[in-house]
Amino acid sequence: IFRSKKSASLQEKLLIAEELMNGLLFMHQKKIVHGDLKLENGLCEFDDKGCIVAAKLCDFGICYSTEEESAETRKVPDLYEWGHGGTAEFSPPEVYGTLNFQGDYYAVDVWGMGAMLYEIFFGTPLPWRKDIGVTTKVNFNEAERKHLDLGTLQKARTTVREKLTNVIEVPLQRLSQQAELTKKDAFSQLIYKMMRLDPTKRPNITAALAELMQLKARYPA
Repeated sequence: IFRSKKSASLQEKLLIAEELMNGLLFMHQKKIVHGDLKLENGLCEFDDKGCIVAAKLCDFGICYSTEEESAETRKVPDLYEWGHGGTAEFSPPEVYGTLNFQGDYYAVDVWGMGAMLYEIFFGTPLPWRKDIGVTTKVNFNEAERKHLDLGTLQKARTTVREKLTNVIEVPLQRLSQQAELTKKDAFSQLIYKMMRLDPTKRPNITAALAELMQLKARYPA
């Protein structure tokens, strides 16, 4: 797992990104949603010198197929009954406190992949981790929702959205206005795009991977 390596070169991080994104692309091409993308669900392979040479996705426990075109016949895991079934810290804002989420789960996966790459690239936990738990409390069960302080819930959601805006949207806007980007800046920009607050503005995994490959070609090692 990536956390087992204390440091990684930029080239290793780009390799991890390419491998994990290719894995997610394969799943989405097969019309399968992963549903729980997070750093712990990425595995790295090391050579005898301790360098990362491969990366793979794992933990497909709440994956489901969207092959059925009809929402009435499409089977969504029971875990999703109260909304998104993934890990709160790596879930996008559109699923916070949402009952029976009917949005774009492919866009949810793209966010989760972006969040994985955020922690890998910046080497820091997601800044909103400590605030996120209560924002998704509504997803758990009826009994917990009855005892939920709605004021606390709203405050937590506002705090998380403000942090997301400052950490994702503001630097994305800044980078978008720069004429020239370094390799690190270009990779950062891609991560921010994958984590846009508005799911309709996120690239799908095909477009995101294509941008990564263009980035690697533009800035060779």
